[in-house]
Amino acid sequence: MAWVTLANDPADIAEVAQDWARSAHSKFLVDENLGPDVARVLRDQGFNVRDVWQEGLDGKSDEAVFQHAWRTRRILLTHDTDFMDDRSFPEHSNAGVVVLPGGHGNDEALGTALAMLVSYIGRMPEIWRKSKIVITANGEITIRCRQEDGRMGIQRYRVRQGVSEIWEDE
Repeated sequence: MAWVTLANDPADIAEVAQDWARSAHSKFLVDENLGPDVARVLRDQGFNVRDVWQEGLDGKSDEAVFQHAWRTRRILLTHDTDFMDDRSFPEHSNAGVVVLPGGHGNDEALGTALAMLVSYIGRMPEIWRKSKIVITANGEITIRCRQEDGRMGIQRYRVRQGVSEIWEDE
């Protein structure tokens, strides 16, 4: 098991850039534990963002917030790792969940994670539907989603000094 550098083929980079230019921004729902400033930062970046206060969900259960995100097709942004529980929050009725760091006042980690969110997740909403993503304080991204064969798949990525890497099980 090791981190492996992802090849940066110029043709692949050009294709990603074209996809990026054509893609629509994601729609996000900001959970109560993130606060209204996260919603404001993402709105300033041009994203379609609602928060639990705007939707009348402040003080409501996690289940109500999760269901609302599914109904409105918004990727849920939260600090709450409870949303990773597939029994309580099944992936088949999930518009996407991203658990961000910084829940204990680490604003630097939250800022880094928001930058990663915008760069890697925010521009391609359909890819993340039914996925659960955790961005850690050290900038690693873990993505859990159902694979075509029905198994739950896990992918891990990180960026170190501008180099993208993927975790490969040997």
